[in-house]
Amino acid sequence: MDLGMRLGSRKVFDHCSLRLFLFPRIIPSYHQMRLCLGFIFSRKKKGSVMNNTNEVLQIVYVGAFVASFLKITIRVPKAIELYKECLILLDNKALGKETKMVPASSVLHKQILHTVFLDYLRTSDYTGAIECGRKFLVLLRMCGGERALEGKVVMKLAELFERQCNYRKAKDLYEKALAIKIETGDREGEETCYGHIGLALKSLGEYAKAKEYFEKALTVRKVIGNVETTGCRDYGELGTVFRNLGDNTRAEEYHMKAIAIAKDTGQRQAEAAQFGNLGLVYQSLGEHAKAIECIKKALAIRKEIGDKKGEAADYGNLGAVFCSLCKYGKANEYLERALAIRKEICDRKGEAVDYANLARLYHYLGEHVKAKEYFEKALAIFREIGYRQGEGRCYGAIGDVFSLLGKHAKAQ
Repeated sequence: MDLGMRLGSRKVFDHCSLRLFLFPRIIPSYHQMRLCLGFIFSRKKKGSVMNNTNEVLQIVYVGAFVASFLKITIRVPKAIELYKECLILLDNKALGKETKMVPASSVLHKQILHTVFLDYLRTSDYTGAIECGRKFLVLLRMCGGERALEGKVVMKLAELFERQCNYRKAKDLYEKALAIKIETGDREGEETCYGHIGLALKSLGEYAKAKEYFEKALTVRKVIGNVETTGCRDYGELGTVFRNLGDNTRAEEYHMKAIAIAKDTGQRQAEAAQFGNLGLVYQSLGEHAKAIECIKKALAIRKEIGDKKGEAADYGNLGAVFCSLCKYGKANEYLERALAIRKEICDRKGEAVDYANLARLYHYLGEHVKAKEYFEKALAIFREIGYRQGEGRCYGAIGDVFSLLGKHAKAQ
């Protein structure tokens, strides 16, 4: 007879035993954990229908306790597995009837889903987090009364899609989160949502719409009185949008405002970012000396604070400036440095951008075969991460290269 059946026959999990077992000061031995696990899994494997709701809840409470112990002992993947088994037992079918969940089971269901969602995030399992987060949202909406928590979960899901470069889905979720933030009177959350929607639209190339949302974010920020400390980001994003819209005068103005706030508040990372952005404005204006000066200021700060991602971006921007000056040897040096850092820190999107920039450099040098090779490397990464905008640009660039190589059929 297996451990689960022995436990079941001895009726170890009555209310008194459960309270004693779950008493906070008692740390279970490995043997106790195996007994609990055996009991839970044997019930599931044998396909027995548990018509007693209290019996199911007792088993789930013990399973959740064991899972929490696994987390404490740095066995998070195993803990997630066990939590998922508990969720299966909490399903209506495990109760052997199709009824609405009783209050105790619905509360427990929410707690476990929330825990698993957070554990997926901690282990950077974004696919698992998205799947679990969606289920958690359904349950929150079904139970009602927790709009603030619902808003936080929607925000986190939006961030996950943003990480995966699915900006359209991220924007849709941020808009849902925004509605909840407005409904619950969360002005800081409202400002954050406006900013994130603006970022998603900027990534989608919809700069005019992005400008509207960054302006809304800045307006709310002024109302709640934190513009002196956090307005740097909003001014900076507006500067970037104006540059992409071709209004470099306004772009310079907003980046200078952002730099002033960053310096006054000691935000070194933000200061570096805005110097880098200002350098891009000067590059657009053809003022290459000013562009190099600003980007090098940004680079010095990045190195000082250990911002490797920002450092790679600055090397890439310096490469682009020197490419504009037809100093291709220097441009290649900086672009290769940027690429090396991107690989080191596993910045896949940045790596693809650097491959594409190196491809353009080889294109200028007339090395079309090598340009094609690098565009294809960039394309492979953009397809891998689902960045459709970058993917489209690469297809266009590869088509141009095929035309130059005389392969017109492939170019089409």
